Amino acid sequence: MSKFYMKFLKKHILKKENKIKELKGIDEVLSKVTYNNLTCTSDSNSKRVQNHLKKVEKKLLKLKNAHSKRVNQTSLEDKTAKKLLVKFNFVLEKSIYKIKVKNAYLKHQVKVSSDKLWWQEMPKEEKKERRSDLSFYRPDKLGYSLTLLSVVAELTYLIMLLSIMVRSFWIGITILTNIVFLLLLFTIAIKVKNYKKPYAYWSFGFGVYCIIRISWIITGLMGVDLVSATAMKQGFIWGCNIYIILASFAVGIQSLMKIKHQEIYLKEEKISNIQLSK
Repeated sequence: MSKFYMKFLKKHILKKENKIKELKGIDEVLSKVTYNNLTCTSDSNSKRVQNHLKKVEKKLLKLKNAHSKRVNQTSLEDKTAKKLLVKFNFVLEKSIYKIKVKNAYLKHQVKVSSDKLWWQEMPKEEKKERRSDLSFYRPDKLGYSLTLLSVVAELTYLIMLLSIMVRSFWIGITILTNIVFLLLLFTIAIKVKNYKKPYAYWSFGFGVYCIIRISWIITGLMGVDLVSATAMKQGFIWGCNIYIILASFAVGIQSLMKIKHQEIYLKEEKISNIQLSK
């Protein structure tokens, strides 16, 4: 499959390069065209080039003849004649501009295909190393997303818990502490995204807290009667806490592994702190 894809890329690049040469030839011819020198001829054997130039020449010749006829009829360049002359120049400039745009687009396609071919021809070991290098410049989107979902889960847990709690001082404490936890989770999400080591440990710590919270704090310390709550509310309370626990540990482990990898590369001087800060 890889060899077939490489052959396809080579053919694709060659095809686009030939088109670029044709467009370059058209551009050279059109750049020499003026009102007094309306000859759109090229030495190219390509029918596509010849047909394109003939098409442009036909449009320009039509406008030139209309302009000349108008001038001969009036003996002076009236508004209509001037408009025809302006249109002549506009059509010529537009034709040149279109060729340049197509040329730039094809060059971009050649560059993209050449990069793909370069990657395909690279040995597996070098590919693996380059993937590691490139990964240091990408934010940890997985850890960021999991932690943001933890924010949603924490908010859902808080709403469900407050709906079954008896009115007491614990309600105020619960609201205040959970506001702090929501801010903490937001901070962890942002910092973990940029591979900050302390916040990987904070993620672990919050996961441990949630284990203690669901197993003792809610029922033991706060005295919330979960058993009397509806199955749906119990499911949300348990489910949200379980998700936060799993996500917190997953984010912490993944982030620490990535940071450890970075530290090894820094130690071996394969990458610098300046490069990581970009």
